[in-house]
Amino acid sequence: MALQISKEFKVGFFIVLAIAILYWGFNFLKGNDIFASGTSFYAVYNNTEGLTPAKAVQINGYQVGLIDKIYFHPDKSGRLVVKIKMQEEYPIPTNTKALIHSSGLLGEKNIQLILGTSTDYAVNGDTLLSGTEESLTDAVNAQVAPIKAKAEKLLGSLDTAATLLTGFLNEETRDNFKQSFESLNRTFMNLEKSSTLVEAYLQNNEQHFNSFMANLSSISANLKSNNENITKVLGNLSSITDSIQKANITETFLKVNHAVAQLDEVFSKINSGEGSLGELVNDPALYNNLEDATFSLNRLLLDIKYNPNKYLQFSVFGSNKTYSDDEIAEIEEELKRQKELKNNSDKK
Repeated sequence: MALQISKEFKVGFFIVLAIAILYWGFNFLKGNDIFASGTSFYAVYNNTEGLTPAKAVQINGYQVGLIDKIYFHPDKSGRLVVKIKMQEEYPIPTNTKALIHSSGLLGEKNIQLILGTSTDYAVNGDTLLSGTEESLTDAVNAQVAPIKAKAEKLLGSLDTAATLLTGFLNEETRDNFKQSFESLNRTFMNLEKSSTLVEAYLQNNEQHFNSFMANLSSISANLKSNNENITKVLGNLSSITDSIQKANITETFLKVNHAVAQLDEVFSKINSGEGSLGELVNDPALYNNLEDATFSLNRLLLDIKYNPNKYLQFSVFGSNKTYSDDEIAEIEEELKRQKELKNNSDKK
């Protein structure tokens, strides 16, 4: 009598078989072979850095296993336990380190087994040493962090400098600088006019100056031509033995007197205002221009000395007292009187 198999048994058998095949296929796609009896190790981490089950476990870049599962440590410390299932039977020293490794630019994580040097080998269920390798992002951040800090410090310094500069160059300070430079410009213009006048005098009276220089050259030539006579005169003065030699001295003195008379005539012409040099010496307008320029420059320097806040004003320090021209003159007069008293006391 043939064995009768009911339809319900057949349906149940195929369902169980399909479930078993589906379970095996799911684990096979994850890299787990449920029929393989591999060795398992554990590693404990404070942070798994995004590590997930089914990621590769490698030795020197070669895959020797998979991450079976990740779960919290039973001691409730928040640490994570990673179970490593080995697919290759390879001896693992007890001081081997399970290092979480970044396998690409996208930051994919796996575990690299850094083999130790111990002669003792780990057995199934042992816990390996753990660690985390610095990622590319961490390495870049470590290099960029000092540059970022320096850039922030530089920007802070620039911001402070800009704030101070904005406070310093206010409208009043700019006006003071403008007035000061205009005053200096007028002073230099006066000096330039005076220089132009002097140059014009020299050009217009170039012939007189040439004549004057020719006279000086002639005097120098006379002195040079009589160099031997002068030497003899000095020798004769030393010996005082010959009357003829004394006569030569007299002749030489006469020539010198003649030259001095010529120089005296030249200086007389200058004093009387003749020639360009005489006009230059006796021209009151040139003297007044120079005196006015000197007086303006002196007043500007005294104003800068007693009223520096008119030219250099820092808003963070406030402003100082401003002195008028009369007050400055009184202060200068008092300083001059004290200086004279001090000099008189020193002489005594």
